[in-house]
Amino acid sequence: MHILVAIPAYNEEGSITDVIAQVREHLPTADILVVDGYSTDRTFKLASGAGAHVVRVPSTYAIAGAVETAFLYAYRNGFEVLARMDSDGQHHARDLARIIQAVVSGWADVAVGSRYLESDSYENTLTRAIGITLFAALVSRITGKRFTDTTSGIMAVNRDVIRYVAVHHQFDYSEVEAIVILHRAGFNVREVPVTMRQRTVGTSSFTTVRAFYYVFKGLLSVMLEVFRRVRPRGTEL
Repeated sequence: MHILVAIPAYNEEGSITDVIAQVREHLPTADILVVDGYSTDRTFKLASGAGAHVVRVPSTYAIAGAVETAFLYAYRNGFEVLARMDSDGQHHARDLARIIQAVVSGWADVAVGSRYLESDSYENTLTRAIGITLFAALVSRITGKRFTDTTSGIMAVNRDVIRYVAVHHQFDYSEVEAIVILHRAGFNVREVPVTMRQRTVGTSSFTTVRAFYYVFKGLLSVMLEVFRRVRPRGTEL
């Protein structure tokens, strides 16, 4: 399988080298793409030195723009599987390997890692916990399927999804909105249990104010998505 692991990053010099090394250990044949939002620290230099492909996008693109860039890169370069994990060291590369296997085996078109599918021990701030709960409940209601964690940031998709997203969609709010769109388009979206570590280096870009904005914008985007026309899978061919 021609697999691409995309790692969005912004000012993660303290973790990016270790994250790339872990991906190399657990997915030795995968290509690694770091999408750097013009970090002001050594993230770009360290990622390049670790052997990853690195593309730079304006920081104003935010995470949604970084994910869109990864989809376009995967589509144009013929990758069969696109996986994504964060650059802050909270995800385990071994979990990413399991998520990719769920896609490669055909069990899912889209496999999303869930911190809460088998356990609820991961600690979050109050604002994030409220957002995660609201998003999971809303997406479950819209799709008619149970979702427990729609914002974990670790997932994998197959070639059909890569092509569909690259041709048709620009996600203003990538993770939650993507699940709703892809489900409505006819793709099989399923959760895979994962574990996550607490951040030990660097600083999260999500302040309390940004977190509230993130939750508000996300809920609005998902609710509006219900009323939009979604192209069925296969119509991009």
